[in-house]
Amino acid sequence: MVGCNEVEDRLTWSPDGKQAALRVDDDLYLMDASGKLTGIVASNVTGAAWLPDGRGLVLTRCFPVAKWTEAESLLPASDIAAAKMLGKAWLAFGVDGADQLELKRPELASAAILSLSDTQSNELHEAIQKSKDPAKLEADLSSARTTSVAEVSILLLAGKESRVIERSLTGFEQPLPSPTAPVIAFQNGDTLTVAPLDGSTNRVTATERLLGAYGWTPDGRALVYADRISGKHSPDITVAGVTHHVVVETNGALVAGDKVPLSLNASTFTPRVKCLPDGRALFAGAPLQLPSPAVVA
Repeated sequence: MVGCNEVEDRLTWSPDGKQAALRVDDDLYLMDASGKLTGIVASNVTGAAWLPDGRGLVLTRCFPVAKWTEAESLLPASDIAAAKMLGKAWLAFGVDGADQLELKRPELASAAILSLSDTQSNELHEAIQKSKDPAKLEADLSSARTTSVAEVSILLLAGKESRVIERSLTGFEQPLPSPTAPVIAFQNGDTLTVAPLDGSTNRVTATERLLGAYGWTPDGRALVYADRISGKHSPDITVAGVTHHVVVETNGALVAGDKVPLSLNASTFTPRVKCLPDGRALFAGAPLQLPSPAVVA
C-alpha cells in the first residue's frame, strides 16, 4: 500500500472482478479474467478508476492542441483569460524578458504562445525581431506553438457515453470516486478537488497542498490525505499533516466539512495515505526529532 504503485496505476480491476482496465501508453483497453483484450476504449488517457457500481470509469486525459480556437472551445474561461494575459505581458515587456516573469503555472506559457501565434502573429513577429537573437528565439518558439488540454471525465461502458467533469491546462491526476456518494476526487497540481459525478459545477477544495496519494474513508464521506507543511523543495525531508476531512454530507451533497488532524508525518519519499476498513488511516513515515535543521518551515 505504501510502496511503488506502477502496476496499480496501469491495471485496475472492476469491483466485481470480471474485467480490468489496462492502460498501455495512453490507450485504454478492457481485459477479461483470461487476459483477452478488447479494442481501444479511449485514447489520450493518463489515469483511470472504476465507478463503485462497475458501470464505467473515471478517466484523466490529456489532449494535444495545435490551434488556439480549439483550445478556447475546450478550456474554462479562467484558463483562457490567464493565457491571454500572459501573452499581453510578454508583448509589453519584450519576449526576451519572458523568462523573467514568475509563473505560478508554467503550463500557461505554451498556451500563451499558441494564443499569440494564432491571434496576434504580427505583434509576436515584431517582438521576436526586437529580441537579441531573433533566429534562435523563433526556433525556440516554433516548438512551443502547441499546448495540452487536460480533462477529467466519466466513461459509461454501456453506449460508450462520455461526460466531462472538468478541463484545465494543468494536468489531472489520481481520479478516485467516493465508494458510496455520487462524487469524485481528483488532483490538479497540488490541489485536491471533489466534484459531483453528474457534471454540475459545485466543487469543494479539500487542500491546495496535497502531498502524495490519498484515500476515501469506508463510508465515502471523508478524505484522508497528507497536507504539506514544510517547503515544497525541502532538501532532505518533507513534513506533512495527515488529515481526515469530511467533504460529503449524509444526504450526499458536497460540503467543506470538518478537518481533523490525525498525525504529523515526516518522509523522504512521496507518502501514500490510505484508509483501512475499520476507518483507521494507514501511511508510512520516517522518524523525526524536532526541531530539525532539515525541516523548512
